[in-house]
Amino acid sequence: MLTESILQDLLSTQHLSQADKIFCCLAIQPDTPKPVKVIRALAARHGVADIKKWNVLAQLTQHKKLAFRTADGWELTTDGLAHVEALAIAIAKTPAGSITGDELDTGAPAPGHRILLVQADPHTMQLLEFMFKRANYDVLTAVNGREAQAFINNEPAVDLMVTALTLPYVTGYQIIIDARQSRTWMNVPIIVLSGKVLEMDVVRALNTGANDYVTKPFRPKELLARARALIATFERLGINR
Repeated sequence: MLTESILQDLLSTQHLSQADKIFCCLAIQPDTPKPVKVIRALAARHGVADIKKWNVLAQLTQHKKLAFRTADGWELTTDGLAHVEALAIAIAKTPAGSITGDELDTGAPAPGHRILLVQADPHTMQLLEFMFKRANYDVLTAVNGREAQAFINNEPAVDLMVTALTLPYVTGYQIIIDARQSRTWMNVPIIVLSGKVLEMDVVRALNTGANDYVTKPFRPKELLARARALIATFERLGINR
């Protein structure tokens, strides 16, 4: 739940883009539409550079699914509020002092790359989906093992799968086995993202067929870098084509 305190903390960070700060400004008192002059004033107060030259309306139009204009001003949509909540989660889960730039800096864009996220925890899923969409990935999601199996059995292979180990109905270990036994998914690179930190869990996942293992709490920037590296390696070697 977004509170005034959380929004003020977000606006005070040095790691949000100008556009994201605008969305945080819009999230303040969400029931009150904000005219452009109010948005500009809020943004300027929180360090958005060259605000007089910056076309706020054009920026918001590019994000029409996140905000809309009313007769009185601008408001966030439900997706817009979820966007800001994901920012708050990302900031909260990033260890202090570990950021040198935008904590969700995506590096080189990844147009056309498809990724399957398999996570039962809604907060983790929300953050992952936001991160990878922001990095220009086409994102598919499965919230339990059966949904993941349905993708493996019925859909074309993705460029990367990020899966938890603890899932309803079917474990992440079994999902990895199913992928490796599939004629179309057998070469999909797989990253395990799990709260299981014991050596035996890591070894079991890697021996089952995972290519990488990241423990929670994770660093968003590092996970994105690992994802890019795995996809690039597989493409360079001609795997998963």
